[in-house]
Amino acid sequence: MQLVRSYSIRGIREPIQRFDFSGRTVDFWSPDGAEHLIVTHDGQNIFDRKTSTNGFTWRIAQVSQRVFESHGYRPPAVIAVFHSGKKSNPNGRALDLAPQKFFEEGMRPTRYVPAEITLDQLQSDRYLDQIYDEIVPSLVPDMNVFAHHRRALLGSSMGGIATLYEMGRKPHRYGMGFAFSPHWTLVGDELVERMIQALPQPSQHKIWMSRGDKKLDGEYKPHQDLADRRMRELGWRGDNYATQVFRGAGHNERAWSRQVSPALHFWLEGSK
Repeated sequence: MQLVRSYSIRGIREPIQRFDFSGRTVDFWSPDGAEHLIVTHDGQNIFDRKTSTNGFTWRIAQVSQRVFESHGYRPPAVIAVFHSGKKSNPNGRALDLAPQKFFEEGMRPTRYVPAEITLDQLQSDRYLDQIYDEIVPSLVPDMNVFAHHRRALLGSSMGGIATLYEMGRKPHRYGMGFAFSPHWTLVGDELVERMIQALPQPSQHKIWMSRGDKKLDGEYKPHQDLADRRMRELGWRGDNYATQVFRGAGHNERAWSRQVSPALHFWLEGSK
């Protein structure tokens, strides 16, 4: 782990610290006395407009500061993990976030996947393990500060798929999973069925799913409807599961940033 730089963002007192973990970039915000931890995929889009897609971030620090204080908590620590995609590795994001085990078991994507990606290149298990086993303890040496129900994993699109995958793969790691616009059309209903089946029992976890209704997000409707039915059948409801459609929202950082506040409120309600 090497500190690369520190920078400031509007409305936030503490600096954001950028680290390099053997070639993987991670941004870290650590407010004093944080009682909750949020780990995000696509860290490029979390804090820094210079690295974000289309120059728009999720504004998680600003929004969470307001939401957490409204519930009587200090703002959370946030670890924003950058994906591997770059000009020299254009498929890096897909390789990080695709649910590796499902494809190893025979599932196949239906579209939006470059033909040159092969099964042996998938690395989501290694990526997710690096986050929890190396990155998190390096930045937060005393993980006991954050009880299970106060640790969350967050992602959108393929990051939403990776979040749900990790919730089922290693349920002891995070008590809360945020999946904004989960990219069900990567496979279709087969992915929905396999993903929901793999999730842990709802008693010790909470899950949030949301989508817009414009462009790509509009294509998720039949798959998300199926996911919602399967979740309810397995006992995910009320305090443990929330699903929401945001009218007029598309598949972009601007839309997801507007969904952060209700998602965080859902997490914190009844969490003490």
